[in-house]
Amino acid sequence: MGRLPRVLLLAATLAFATLAFATHSEGAAGVEAAAPRPPCGAGALPVPAYAGEDAPPSVAVWHDVELAGDAACLGRLRGEAQLMVAIASRFRHDGSLDELAARLGAVSRTAGLLYWSTGEQKWRHLITRSAAVTGPDVDWRTGAGQRPDFSAAELRSGATLWFVQNDSRSTGANLYSARATLSEPDRLAVEVVNESAITFVVMTLFEAQELLALHVVERLDGDLWGYYGLAAVRGEPLEGYEKSLVNRAAAFHRFLLGKAGDAGPPLAP
Repeated sequence: MGRLPRVLLLAATLAFATLAFATHSEGAAGVEAAAPRPPCGAGALPVPAYAGEDAPPSVAVWHDVELAGDAACLGRLRGEAQLMVAIASRFRHDGSLDELAARLGAVSRTAGLLYWSTGEQKWRHLITRSAAVTGPDVDWRTGAGQRPDFSAAELRSGATLWFVQNDSRSTGANLYSARATLSEPDRLAVEVVNESAITFVVMTLFEAQELLALHVVERLDGDLWGYYGLAAVRGEPLEGYEKSLVNRAAAFHRFLLGKAGDAGPPLAP
């Protein structure tokens, strides 16, 4: 399959792996900032920094950037990418890290997730179907191998887990992997990668392993937590695609916090 012309690539969407990420403005798509730095270690200061508790998430965008640092924590996101988008926020959660891990593992609940479409200027569904599967070798395109969502223990184990999603702007099902690259008592990092090519009709939008995301959740103090989401696009640069990534990252951030995708104004109108 060939790639879509650039004008159509701009309309393509990212599925679960937006999953994602300095400005502090609800209406901004982000600005070029210092190199991204996920909070992989205790006391590490993320770039962008966590926004204030009651403020919209911090947002930063980079083009042609190299992510360096803790190879174990960063997983396959370490290295060069043509586009990276990050969001970082503080939030209150009076439960355990396992409860947040279970939310991350509840892939079936992302079906129907809303995000803001900058092209259509309206809220629309990002994911139409999502299900965990037993592995990459089942006939997942036809719905075979489906299993219950991932438990907190499974997600935190470091095992490679598999799930399938239908993106509302691509054709058919897409296979993703999820793996905890870091699991500590008060910190969890999960890598998500597209393991199948993402297509639209007969054209390839993204090759396998060109869309990557890292989700980091850490306890900051008591019931105050930090969330850092980083999304990377490798391959052909997508001009203007950063707003789309920001809004998808915002949708998943709200999902993790138990909010509706349209619970607030879009981060990138």
